[in-house]
Amino acid sequence: MELNLNLTRNWGLSLIELLIAMALGLTLSAVVVQVYVSATVTERSQDARLRLQENGRFALNFLSQEIRMGG
Repeated sequence: MELNLNLTRNWGLSLIELLIAMALGLTLSAVVVQVYVSATVTERSQDARLRLQENGRFALNFLSQEIRMGG
């Protein structure tokens, strides 16, 4: 009786394949995290600019009403 050991060897992943898959997964994860962080920073910056613009608009509106009432 002869055992065929080649069949069991092809069922799993080799160490190199596993390392390559892990490296690709980590690279993809790093890219996703970087995109998320960049989007978050951009959103915060835009929110700050929007608040500044709204505050300026409110101040100008308030001052124009005060000038109309005073003059």
